[in-house]
Amino acid sequence: MSHSHIATLKKEYDGQRIFNAREDGYSFDVLSDTWELGYKSYLYLNWMNELNTNTYLDLRLAIAHAAKHYTSNSLNSHVCTLKSIVKYLDIYDFQAWWLTLDTYKKNVRDGLNALCHPRNGYTCHTLQPLYDTVKDENLKRQGVMKGILDPKTGAYSEVEHDNILESLRTETQQVSEGGNTIATKVYRTTECHSQSVTSRPDKTTNPTCAT
Repeated sequence: MSHSHIATLKKEYDGQRIFNAREDGYSFDVLSDTWELGYKSYLYLNWMNELNTNTYLDLRLAIAHAAKHYTSNSLNSHVCTLKSIVKYLDIYDFQAWWLTLDTYKKNVRDGLNALCHPRNGYTCHTLQPLYDTVKDENLKRQGVMKGILDPKTGAYSEVEHDNILESLRTETQQVSEGGNTIATKVYRTTECHSQSVTSRPDKTTNPTCAT
């Protein structure tokens, strides 16, 4: 959204804007880019200004309702994970991305759980469908994609990684529409790529959050 669009939204928004943090005596404006959650504890959300209006409001309200249940450090961690999730808000893109993850799956599911938990008293329409697809998965069992970004075997290049995600996105969409299994096709796709990959540092499995 443009600065003028954000300014207009702040003037015209008639919903609840002031929320309380978990720490007593601290509150914040949901439309502000900086939330004070405690003594010298802040949450910075200016990166959300790139989102469309509906997603922008939905995610901010989800975070605001969760804020009263989490410490500043925990909430910052979940929002850090959210910065990765927002790149895959389409259900098929998310499912394809999920299959490429290993240990980072736990961070993603924990973040979704924190922002979609019923106790928050708010239903996040953007994130709830994503959480529903992974909430019951047993993370102790790694699927056929285990090791796709394993630092021991080498990480794929950006182009290779994008090609795999696109292949997985297409396959998962076909499964949802036709009920066919994708396990064999996914395995063959990754097996083919892995033969040409040389050992390189892994920069995708565990994204970091820059404030």
